[in-house]
Amino acid sequence: MRPYSVEQVRTCLKQAVRSLVERHPEIEAVWLYGSLARGDAVPSWVRQTGLLIAAAVAIFLLTQTFYTVDPTKQVLVRQFGAIVGEPKTSPGLYAKVPLIQDIQRIDRRLLDYEAEEFEIIAGDQKRLVVDAYARYRVVAAKTFAQTVPGGESALRGLLDSLINSEIRGVLSSVPLHAVLTDRRESLMEEITRRVNAKTKELGVETVDVRIKRADLPQANSQSVYNRMKTDREREAGQLRAEGDEEKARITATADPMPGRLPRMPWL
Repeated sequence: MRPYSVEQVRTCLKQAVRSLVERHPEIEAVWLYGSLARGDAVPSWVRQTGLLIAAAVAIFLLTQTFYTVDPTKQVLVRQFGAIVGEPKTSPGLYAKVPLIQDIQRIDRRLLDYEAEEFEIIAGDQKRLVVDAYARYRVVAAKTFAQTVPGGESALRGLLDSLINSEIRGVLSSVPLHAVLTDRRESLMEEITRRVNAKTKELGVETVDVRIKRADLPQANSQSVYNRMKTDREREAGQLRAEGDEEKARITATADPMPGRLPRMPWL
């Protein structure tokens, strides 16, 4: 048998080891750990992979540590759900503890809310369909976050019920025509004052409550239209009758021979 050279033996061993590692990947991890423990040189691909992982972890920690505050927002820092410190309102760059603390952003601008259309009964027992809206802002972010856990969407639901309740309470004590006259301004101020007194407990200031539209219900509107139509038809018939009567009177007193010259009394 011809003896094998050293290179041939080394090649055969490499092929055997590669085949074994492909079948059992855990062997490679054991070999790498043993190489590091012995102080052997680490392969370049291992170093590159480690650098990429370290860079990704560093970027992730940076994004979890620093945050910005927009001029239109106010930010609360929470740690395991509890609010830490006072809200951040000044625009700029801030830091927090990564993975332990998170942030909650709350709008600080003057916001509008349009309530659902609803029907009320005025003080004179007349029905009225009201379409209202409100303008508000969050002035105490910490109180707002503690009393309204659902955030701005939950606040809008509360505003809807408050506006509905206070408009009913005020307009139910005045007649319908008061809503359509100059008294409407004072009524809106009273409604705004009542709504604001309740939203202050939530950390929210209600700046204004207004009625966009106040109409009769559809059934009432149709009956009013029919009654007005009947009244106008009756007035038109009366005017026509008076015109016919005046025509008959003028015709009766007119000269039956308009082309004849009037007779002179001295002839």
